[in-house]
Parts: sequence; C-alpha cells; structure tokens
Amino acid sequence: MRIDEISPKFKSMFRKKDARIYYVITFNELQVILSNHGCSLRNPHRNYIDVYNGENKVSQIGFPGWKNEVTRNAISTVRKTTGLTADNGYDAQVFFKDADPLNRLIGEYEEPLRRLADR
Repeated sequence: MRIDEISPKFKSMFRKKDARIYYVITFNELQVILSNHGCSLRNPHRNYIDVYNGENKVSQIGFPGWKNEVTRNAISTVRKTTGLTADNGYDAQVFFKDADPLNRLIGEYEEPLRRLADR
C-alpha cells in the first residue's frame, strides 16, 4: 500500500477532538454513563446526591430527581472530580457517547505510523 492510499484511511478512522463538555442528559442517563467509567451516583438525600469514583466519594451535586436534566455545572463538577476530563483523554465523545479514546486509537496504529515515518 502506498502512502497516498493510507492517508485517506487514517483521516477517516480518526475523529476530531470534541471540546464540548455538555450534552443534555437526565440523571438516569448520567448514572449509566458513569457506570461505564467505573463511577456512580449514590445516596440521594435532600435534593443532593453523592458522586463516587469506585468506592471513594468525590463530590456531591444537586439532585431534583432521576428523570430531571442534569445542569451544566453539575456535569462539569462530576467530570472534574472523577477525572473524566478531556485533559485525561475523556473528551465529550468518549464520556457521553462511549467512543474509543483517541490515545487508544493512536496507540493501536503507532507501529505502522512509525514504519511509515521511517520510509
């Protein structure tokens, strides 16, 4: 395969980093998203709920009910305190849509890219 054939394939395989930190979701959806990343929402009490990273409580956010929308500030707090931020490889597509992190995709193709660079 020639380089001019490989380049379009790589462009279509990789996606742009999604800089957004917010999608409109409910607390039910947030619970599912967090469970995919080893985190959870627990202990709802007096319009607040605890955020856990594994077994460690990392923060508390406002909680009006499971079917209500999560506020932008609450999502920001959850992502920062659990470490699920773009700086740690969890851009919006990885966090909200469960896409593969870019660093994992790049790691899978690191060796072929190095071989191409050495030509």
